[in-house]
Amino acid sequence: MAVTLNQIALFTDLDEAEIKRLEEIVREDMVLGDYRIFRDGDPSDAFYVIKSGSVKIVKEAAGHPQKVLAYLREGDFFGEMGVMKDSPRSASAYTMERSCLWKIRKPAFLAFLEANPIIAMKVRSAMVRRYSDNVFTISKK
Repeated sequence: MAVTLNQIALFTDLDEAEIKRLEEIVREDMVLGDYRIFRDGDPSDAFYVIKSGSVKIVKEAAGHPQKVLAYLREGDFFGEMGVMKDSPRSASAYTMERSCLWKIRKPAFLAFLEANPIIAMKVRSAMVRRYSDNVFTISKK
């Protein structure tokens, strides 16, 4: 069963009007399994929330096996690091099964965060935690 925007932990503090605004900037994409959403080094042009399905975030390097940084499922979000830091993608993202993703373009997402500082704080907190986890995962041999 797919989640709705107001069921996503990141958005639980939003009132009805804010959820309505969020719904206006979200685009829903249905994608097949093993679909590459973005690649390490791509421009960071959007933020994603998993409505249904699952995604894996991986670090890829030529001649080396993939390092899985995270397995994400329904209700999780990703793509915030590059968008918030205004930098290229630092990892690749693939669906693990048929998935429905909510996509929010970078300018709309940044404007939404500016209007909702509590959400911005939650995203920054997750970003710091993930960055720390990724550094540990990548540095492990």
